[in-house]
Amino acid sequence: MSKPIPSLVAALLLALALPAVAAPPPNDACTAARTIPGLELPFTQILDTTQATADGDPAVACVAPAPGKSVWYSFRPETSDAYAFDTGDSAPAAYLPVLALYSGSCGALTPVPNACARGRLVASLTAGTTYTLLVAGAAVVVDPEIRIALNGVDLCPSGPGPGGGSCGNIFDVHVGDQLSARAYNGLNDTLLTDGTFAWSLGTNASPGTATGPSAAFTYIAPVASTNVVLTWTAPGQVPISRQVAMVVTAARGLLPASISPEGPFPLAAGETATIPSPGGVLHLLVQRDAPEWRYTSIVPSVASITNAAGIPYVSDFSVSSMQSTESVVGLELWTAAGRRESSLIHLSAYGSKTISDVVKSAFGLDQTFGALLVSSTGYVTAGARTWAPVSTGGTNGQFALAGDVRNPSSAAILLTGESGVLTGVKQTSAFRTNVGVYNLSEKECVVEVEARDENGQRVGSQLVLTVPATRYVQQSLADATGNNLPSGSVHLTNATSGCVVGGVAYVIDNLTQDPFAVSQRKRP
Repeated sequence: MSKPIPSLVAALLLALALPAVAAPPPNDACTAARTIPGLELPFTQILDTTQATADGDPAVACVAPAPGKSVWYSFRPETSDAYAFDTGDSAPAAYLPVLALYSGSCGALTPVPNACARGRLVASLTAGTTYTLLVAGAAVVVDPEIRIALNGVDLCPSGPGPGGGSCGNIFDVHVGDQLSARAYNGLNDTLLTDGTFAWSLGTNASPGTATGPSAAFTYIAPVASTNVVLTWTAPGQVPISRQVAMVVTAARGLLPASISPEGPFPLAAGETATIPSPGGVLHLLVQRDAPEWRYTSIVPSVASITNAAGIPYVSDFSVSSMQSTESVVGLELWTAAGRRESSLIHLSAYGSKTISDVVKSAFGLDQTFGALLVSSTGYVTAGARTWAPVSTGGTNGQFALAGDVRNPSSAAILLTGESGVLTGVKQTSAFRTNVGVYNLSEKECVVEVEARDENGQRVGSQLVLTVPATRYVQQSLADATGNNLPSGSVHLTNATSGCVVGGVAYVIDNLTQDPFAVSQRKRP
């Protein structure tokens, strides 16, 4: 066997040693904008923007200087409504997202009026119109200033009133005082951390110099006047200097009256520097701009589906106001695949509304089933009739009321370790039962399902359903019992710490195809 060529070996070793080049995010350019599905709200994305660019970005009206580290999204709402675009959970603190909406195509974008903001943008949008969303990091303008503190409390020069009088740049301190000097951005009242820092702390200071955003020091002997000087250099820019004067007198045992509990105080101003956005971890949330919900309930199951036997099932949703003022109602469908919001419903005092085939009409979906979360600003009652609109005229179906999910004692929810009972279930050749479980938590939850006969004995095996956060899953009871449960009950147990879940059963007559909804009740 021949030996490897040395130069080839070296090249291979060099290739292995080189770090991977970080690439921009996939939606770095307008032409590669990430699509936000108009019917799949709320939409969330967590994205690292530190390698994003700003090549070819249009002007952003609400900020100056121009932002950077931009990423792009495309959004076509299915209903005309107010929508909120929120980046409040983005990190780190130096990453300040700016959001701007445009109409038109890439290269010919037109800003949407009043649709540019920092952090959170709310805009009224028109159904069927495609909007382009730019999310970029704001540049930071810095006007550096020095703040002096004694024992961690900011100082102000002597004068009348608590904390002294007008603040300037001369400080009266004493030998032995434990002092600190800090570099702040006077324009946004934040500690400076970017760039390089060089401190000259003055005559008789110990230490005499320091580096970093803050410097701890003391004076070891009196001095009539000396200066604390900060030289700060923003990345890639020229240095900026600030200074304050210090008058150091003999040691004292008491804290000076010039300590202010209200600081900090601006001590200097002048030239500024601009630090480009570093990018960060973008947390983007897109949803309808909903009001503050006071009440939340859940319809355990709704559907718009045709089963394998060709039998269709739909759910007609109804809601009524129970108070003398207008109420706003929001609907959110939770399925195994995800969550979707509908347009808001406005109910007049004691008013009502029914939405036929709510899954298709309100959410644009078919061949889908799930739980329906109902949020409202006022007290309402709600529910859904699920039935089979077959050619012979349709079945009676069953109306399932929405249950309160904010009250821990509500029968509609099971806390950790609690069990619920679904009574009157059947699984035979004449009847079939589907068991559905909804997860109200922000984490994955496990629910244990058992069937018991008229004598309380378990029938078949235990089902273990793993339900993702804010999702709904459904399974045939036959998977646990076969057709061996002529009459009995289903027991659900919340087996995960920190979870809130609930369940429902639908018993279906195989001859008439009529469904019967069974709501859970908590087991004492």
